[in-house]
Amino acid sequence: DEEGNRTSAAREIADGFDEVMIDEYQDSNFVQEDILPAVSHIDDGMDNYFCVGDVKQSIYRFRQARPDLFMEKYRAYAAGIGGRRIDLHQNFRSRPEILDGTNTIFRSIMRQEVGDIDYDDDAALEEGNRTVRLLNALGQEDHQIEVDVVDAHLSKEDKQDMGSDADDFKKNMLEAQIVATRIKDMVGKYTVEETKDGVVTTRPLTYGVVVIIMRSTRDWVTTFKKVLESQDIPCIAEQKKGFFSA
Repeated sequence: DEEGNRTSAAREIADGFDEVMIDEYQDSNFVQEDILPAVSHIDDGMDNYFCVGDVKQSIYRFRQARPDLFMEKYRAYAAGIGGRRIDLHQNFRSRPEILDGTNTIFRSIMRQEVGDIDYDDDAALEEGNRTVRLLNALGQEDHQIEVDVVDAHLSKEDKQDMGSDADDFKKNMLEAQIVATRIKDMVGKYTVEETKDGVVTTRPLTYGVVVIIMRSTRDWVTTFKKVLESQDIPCIAEQKKGFFSA
């Protein structure tokens, strides 16, 4: 109600839920923060309220999201005030070299004054899956991660050398060409080793093993597909443009 107390309607609705579970909690706002606890049983002494989120992934402040709501609980729960905090460290999606590289970069650039949280040991990702390894031509596990910096600005000389192609030049095309070259360098020279139920199998690295992850597919996936196919690299891509063009 106007004084912030639960109404009889909220109590009636709460009786219909065994649990109230909230995803992407870092993007909640004050309206959700009023409604969701009201339809739980927190005020009745039964904690059936669970939320999961990552403030490092908060992207909706322009929609009035309040990541500070997340951080208040993040700090309070760590001290045992108001609830229990469970840190989800283990990552089962990425190989250790990806996680090591990510942790190294994020420890250097993520600070509380910039993103509301320090990238410390509590935030760092730990490897949770060791069933698949990538071996190089020498049969050694390859732990390298590359960070390629692309300068997409063309000089006047570059434009003159490219001629009519300069008008069609795009940053995403340049990145796609770099990715295509790297894929061709790896396929046939690396081996995938997989352990399942204690049995180790190996197979050559093929195009079908490679995945390209993009921040957004819009204006990128079509260019990447075109460049990859021009390099005789087969690929499958989800295109969200018109039905007939897709």
